[in-house]
Amino acid sequence: MGKIYLKHYASRQAQQGFSLVELVVVIVLLATLSITVAPKFLDSQGFSEYSLQKRMITALRNIQLKAMHDTRADFCHRMVFVTNASLGAEFGPSTDSYLNGEQATSCGTSVDLQSSDYLRSETNELFDLGIGFSAFDNVTITNFIEFDSLGRPISSVERCSQGCVINFIGESTVSICIESEGYIYAC
Repeated sequence: MGKIYLKHYASRQAQQGFSLVELVVVIVLLATLSITVAPKFLDSQGFSEYSLQKRMITALRNIQLKAMHDTRADFCHRMVFVTNASLGAEFGPSTDSYLNGEQATSCGTSVDLQSSDYLRSETNELFDLGIGFSAFDNVTITNFIEFDSLGRPISSVERCSQGCVINFIGESTVSICIESEGYIYAC
């Protein structure tokens, strides 16, 4: 009979749950974490630059691949940069149509606002986010970067021989580097 009592007592003791002190400590820890961490998730400051950086890398690589697959000589595979804040800073391809007869628009110097969203910024998007934008070929400001049939960059200045850099400046500064051979990466 003594063994049955000990078994019953042991199983009852294992099912008691948490003490009041343990519950209070967990609640205090969760409250502290929510006060310090929650504002970082609710506020987009500092994160917008990184999302724009990733979108720009995707768009540049997309245009680079189109240039490498399209061997027609008359077309430009170009990413246009409008960095003047008074005009509304934006980026995007000069066209999203590479049909025969569209050669002139593919070599344009304005952003095609009809192109896919993942290839361009929205009108006033950078201004609304409070983000500055600049694009350089070495140390000279460039208005576009296009790619040849080998995927090498050509800017409005030269061929990115020292590398081209695109910066998004906001809460933090993030950059995209384009090497003269065509390698595009976050730097």
